[in-house]
Amino acid sequence: MNPSEDMVQRAYTYLARKIALLRSQHYKRLFLGSDNVMSRDAEIVLADLRDFCRAEQGAFSPDPYVNARNLGRREVFLRLTHHLNLDEAEVRKLMEMDSGLS
Repeated sequence: MNPSEDMVQRAYTYLARKIALLRSQHYKRLFLGSDNVMSRDAEIVLADLRDFCRAEQGAFSPDPYVNARNLGRREVFLRLTHHLNLDEAEVRKLMEMDSGLS
């Protein structure tokens, strides 16, 4: 790799990290309060997304299209928990939470 390509690669890596950090901050501002704690509204929305994304269920289906859809939904939920930096205990609490409709 020549110096010019190396510089472009380093710049790309730097920008990709910055974008990921900003994206994570956007997710946190949306779901977490200034005290870094989820509001009840955020808990209800995440519980609904947990159910819709089938986070607690296996994604497998013999139908490849259904299987792909299930995996995609699950990936969305995992992305949310990743960007919110939820630890295992917080994710477990979220999994046990009701949807707020009862």
